[in-house]
Amino acid sequence: RITARSTQGVSLVWVKPSSGGSFITSFVLYRRSSKTQDGRPAGRWMVAYSGTSLAFTVKGEQPGDFYDFAVSARNARGEGPMCKPLLNVPACAAPAAPRNLKARVMALEGGGTAQHCEITWSAPFADGGCVLERYMLLIDGRPSPRAWPGTTNLTTALTLTLSDGLVPLNKHRVSIQAANAAGASLPAELSLVMAQPPPAVTGLSLVANGAGGASIRWNSVASYGGLPILGHRIYVDRGFDILPYRTTVSDDVTCDALGRSALFNETVSVGIRNIQASGCPNHFSGCQKEYCDGIESEATPTAAVYQIPARPQLPSTPSRYMRCFQGSVGVALNGVPFRSPATASKPHENLGGPAGCGDAVQEHAGTFDACGGRSDANGMYHYHALPYCLLHQLNATKHTHSPQVGWALDGFPIYGPLGPHGVAMIPCTLYDGPMNENRPPCLDPCGGLEGELQDVDSFLYRYYLPGPLDDLACSSDSNMRPCQSNAPNASPCCARVLPNSTLYPYTLGCFRGCTWSDMEAGYCSGTSGIVAGKDVQGKSLTQRASDSVIPFAKSPQNTWGNKVAPNPSSEAVARSSLTISAQELMRIRGSGPASPNVCFRVAALNAATEAGQDAQYSDPLCVPVAAVAQPPGQLIAVREYTGLMVFAWEEPETDIDHPILAYEIEYRVANEQLDWNVLRQTSPEVRRAKLDPCTPGIVYEVRVRGRSDAGPGHFRTETFACATVPSTPASLISPAARWIRNTAAGLECRFAFAWPVPDGNGAPVTSYKLYRAALHSIEGGFQQTDAERVVCDVVVDRCTDAAFKRPAGPYRYTVVAVNEVGESNRSQPLDLVCDELPAAPHTLNHI
Repeated sequence: RITARSTQGVSLVWVKPSSGGSFITSFVLYRRSSKTQDGRPAGRWMVAYSGTSLAFTVKGEQPGDFYDFAVSARNARGEGPMCKPLLNVPACAAPAAPRNLKARVMALEGGGTAQHCEITWSAPFADGGCVLERYMLLIDGRPSPRAWPGTTNLTTALTLTLSDGLVPLNKHRVSIQAANAAGASLPAELSLVMAQPPPAVTGLSLVANGAGGASIRWNSVASYGGLPILGHRIYVDRGFDILPYRTTVSDDVTCDALGRSALFNETVSVGIRNIQASGCPNHFSGCQKEYCDGIESEATPTAAVYQIPARPQLPSTPSRYMRCFQGSVGVALNGVPFRSPATASKPHENLGGPAGCGDAVQEHAGTFDACGGRSDANGMYHYHALPYCLLHQLNATKHTHSPQVGWALDGFPIYGPLGPHGVAMIPCTLYDGPMNENRPPCLDPCGGLEGELQDVDSFLYRYYLPGPLDDLACSSDSNMRPCQSNAPNASPCCARVLPNSTLYPYTLGCFRGCTWSDMEAGYCSGTSGIVAGKDVQGKSLTQRASDSVIPFAKSPQNTWGNKVAPNPSSEAVARSSLTISAQELMRIRGSGPASPNVCFRVAALNAATEAGQDAQYSDPLCVPVAAVAQPPGQLIAVREYTGLMVFAWEEPETDIDHPILAYEIEYRVANEQLDWNVLRQTSPEVRRAKLDPCTPGIVYEVRVRGRSDAGPGHFRTETFACATVPSTPASLISPAARWIRNTAAGLECRFAFAWPVPDGNGAPVTSYKLYRAALHSIEGGFQQTDAERVVCDVVVDRCTDAAFKRPAGPYRYTVVAVNEVGESNRSQPLDLVCDELPAAPHTLNHI
């Protein structure tokens, strides 16, 4: 037999035969070209291998050709007969998987429910060495009876219809395999939901654009084509491409308070009960909380997809207990989830349940609407006990077995409060006396009844919701069960009757069967929970609105007498919105080409788009983006003493509609590429900041920018050393040399000066300036009357000056040191006179 096949060769193994009485010494493997379909005879047998191994890889075949193989054994007597030949073995491997598998679901011409889909794919990147013969289709793991010729074309397409096993609104797994003579490839797979994506969103508009950012809105619906809308995806249209920006479900959509936005679809396929729901009830859902008016609904569409075993399993013991479980345990036939009573906000010691768990029914009494439901903080509408209005819609009576109201997540049905023969179902622990056949049916710890009920269903187990049947009257009277809604002009309408705490947990105490997720993961199994020979079909409630609606008034005598016609076309149409900050708009604009606008598109999402179908974009909406502030004006440092720097800057240019709200100042050591440190944030009228202390001699980079509601502006960056002006140079040293010469302009003196090098105080001394001023004699001394001027600007500690003789008085010299901060104080002055030695006396006489 063949163990491996590739373009490099064929690997074969064989079994050692009987030895014939003498040890087998070797094996001989033969190969020949196979007989062709056009009648060309097979080639001659050639030895491909001779040796003692029971396996060998034959190489050197021509890819695409076919070969026959046979093997014989040898012993001391000679070579035995060949085994039965392995015929028509292709010299190639199975191809690679097809590529770029995509699906597009379509309805029949004229619209309607999705009826067919187009599947496209590209040929494998490698054919394995043999010609592709066909493509094979699998739907949910089952091979399709149809096959398509193999091709190496870039794209291959086929159309699937309902006759191929596709079910509208269901999720399917579609696989395509390529095959050649060597076999089939690995499958290329995709998830396919037999539904169309929602149409393009309409009504995209700009609501506001200012200091708080931009708010955009668009029309939204709870469902489309039988599938709930799961959310919306916002895209940024940059002109040359469209990029996803954000996916959101946080909008202002609420369920219709009269039940017209409900959605529930149930199908059974391959052992799975698929339920898709909008999360909106099909009955009144006016919010009864203390801040509500009792009329408007607080429930929001919370799209959900439930996968429940269609053939439930009964393990020997319950699969999961709900002692403090706080999630959903089932789904009603209108798409509203049933929840356990546990709540983390209030202990249960005195409320009839396990200590440490909560009791949502008793804790939230007065917030359940007249239909028995309420919304949580996230807007998810749910039941904790009996769904009174749903029972009314299902024609429940007070004397016969209750109708089914939903499905538990383990696949067993959930009924109302009455069991066989119309007996009120209560926990078995509430019965006194022996447990025998004379005791009426009661609820086990899971809240259900095990056994076959031929007149009820085909299951071997089912759950019941205990409690009294309400008369569907509104309660608002404090003598009964008061509603909590007390908003101005409130019209409360809450449930008048709730089960007492002895009936805890009101819904399910545990899962008696296995949930689909536990079965799929291999965590749970058991015997069949269905009566032998019976089958279970889908059971669904398709009506959207209730048969009757509670009138809005305060009187507790209000009943469900007034009829309101259902309106199936009335979806939960509302306006979804998204606010994007001005700073975020600037960030988005910065990622695209220079433009004063940022353009958005919005697409609605459902299970079809999440399975890979293309979402439909809205038309673009372009939002103007405010300009951020320009860099501040000149940034300077004022240094009063070493170890301190004070920075100041000028106000930047900015958009007149977006004034500066604050300044941000940051610093770091220069030339070290360190992270910036926040020095300070100042108010717009304060344009100064202090770095105290700074390290003398260290050079810092400092930057400042203004922030407006359009976002942070551009930085102004400068470099400063932590320093002050240099120390005052010591007194000038008397000229080390003096030269005198007569010129046409008069007697000229040249003076050579020097001075001690002072301390730079944190920054190196970069130059020196020698100042000279002429003095004039006055009574009692001299006075500077002429302007002083710099006669030397040098980088060393010495210079030479030339001055002319003047009778009015001497010259006064001072020197200063300079660093990047500025000039030092003046040195002590040195006064010098440009003159010459006196002339020789005329005649020296002897007296």
